[in-house]
Amino acid sequence: MHVGVDIGGTKLLCRAVSASGDVYRELRVDTGPGCGPGQLDAAIDEFVGSVPAVRTVGIACPGLLSPDGARVVVADVLPQLGGWRPRALDGPRPGCLVNDVRAALLAATVAHPQDDELAVVVVGTGVAAGFTSRGHVHRGADGWAGELGSIPARVTGSTTTTTLDAVASGAAVLRHLEMPPAEVAARAADGQVDVVRVIEAAGQALGEGLAALVNLVNPRRVVLAGGTLAYPGYLEAALSSARRHALPQHWAACEVGADEDPDTLVVRGAVQAGLSAGLPALPPH
Repeated sequence: MHVGVDIGGTKLLCRAVSASGDVYRELRVDTGPGCGPGQLDAAIDEFVGSVPAVRTVGIACPGLLSPDGARVVVADVLPQLGGWRPRALDGPRPGCLVNDVRAALLAATVAHPQDDELAVVVVGTGVAAGFTSRGHVHRGADGWAGELGSIPARVTGSTTTTTLDAVASGAAVLRHLEMPPAEVAARAADGQVDVVRVIEAAGQALGEGLAALVNLVNPRRVVLAGGTLAYPGYLEAALSSARRHALPQHWAACEVGADEDPDTLVVRGAVQAGLSAGLPALPPH
């Protein structure tokens, strides 16, 4: 079995996958700003201990990692994780720690091997991106390239400049509406105007960020993922906005759309990352 772990700002998702790529077991645990290393280590250790014959462990985490991938440097959405090294990586089996968007990019490259100019954008508690050029991951000088959520953005109906994270992310939607994700989704599905308006405004802001990415990087494909895409109307607003703001030639050369299972792209990449110790890749499930 191979274990992948997706640590996010609101949830921890653990997945065990067989050598043939079939999902054996999953576990979801709530996280949040107060979630610390002890809670995560305990949940991951318990899950790994419940899976027979674990051969590899890949752990995907938001934020900036040390250049050697040994520990978390800083994670804005989980502020207690600074300096953390997952205990599961010190076990007898091969394992690795990887940035969550880098994990998503790995899963996307496995799913789309024909696209060597590929970008992923993950929209969860925050917004981040990763991309390849001629099949090589663009890492940046310190390995921290892709902080799309930190680019400047305008607050709707205002001249105030903030960041894309602050206006387009899942956290931005929840902060504006002051209600939990399930209630946001339910009210949006019922067509509640105030909720729909907030979701669509966030999606439009993401679209402007997508247009900037498309114009700068000129990818062949952009794969979108993350739990925020599940809000009714968000993805549609983002794609419409991106189409309006991107250069027509760049947009025409690029296929932009959500992954077939946006909420699991990161954990699928975490599984693949755990296999990086020389084991063959699994099928793209």
